[in-house]
Amino acid sequence: MKLLIYFLFYIIVLPPCFAQIENINFSISPPIIDLKVHSNSSRTIFITMNNSGTEPLEISTKLAELGMTIKGQAFPQEPIHNQWSCTDWIILPFQKYSLKPNENKKAKIVIRIPGGADGGKYGIILFEAFNKQKNDLNGLNLVGRLGTLVLLELRGPKKIEGIIGDFYSEKVDAHISFKVIIKNSGNIHFKGKGSIVIFNAKNRIIDRVNIEGGTGTILPERERLFSAVWANSPKMIKGKYKAEVRFYIPGGKSVLKKINQFTI
Repeated sequence: MKLLIYFLFYIIVLPPCFAQIENINFSISPPIIDLKVHSNSSRTIFITMNNSGTEPLEISTKLAELGMTIKGQAFPQEPIHNQWSCTDWIILPFQKYSLKPNENKKAKIVIRIPGGADGGKYGIILFEAFNKQKNDLNGLNLVGRLGTLVLLELRGPKKIEGIIGDFYSEKVDAHISFKVIIKNSGNIHFKGKGSIVIFNAKNRIIDRVNIEGGTGTILPERERLFSAVWANSPKMIKGKYKAEVRFYIPGGKSVLKKINQFTI
């Protein structure tokens, strides 16, 4: 049987997690599992699957690694079992489910954390839904794919650190736009936020803008792009200016700072 997979993947976004294509109306909850756990322990959780359509669905589950672009867009990867992965810890007692129209079922998930583990660990539980009785005109079976992101924070020593990579400005239309790349150099994910303070040629503060980056979540050893537009820049006189980015990491030891010189 040929399968045409539609990647309807909503990770690190607000619920509900819902797929609607052709004859598939399928959702899962929760889309994110964020747990603080101890090493040498286990947790059992349940993910609700809902068929809100008028056709029966077959559901299969499997594990994947979390990939993320520099803009924070998440996507599934084949398991690579690196130091940040928890896919080896996740057990799927049942990998196949059948859902009648308007039926709910709970998928049981067991997470077994080994001794000596620390920092942050990540993975994705994928749910693929299809109606094996319905094919399209080309004989393909449409598959809706949804994922639940698993974020584990191990209790114990944590290294919450980040560094500013690149920080630059550019002119977009009539406005000055700022780009900031933040790298997580610690061993646990964090959600950072920050602002850009703008100085004139006399080193006086004349404005401040917040930087935006979606949820702001940055995984260990990953980079995230944040941006900001200086709305008042068209009103400024021509000359030299200075911008200082100030990025705050909850639980971090200090505020990250970097300066960029630019002209209007």
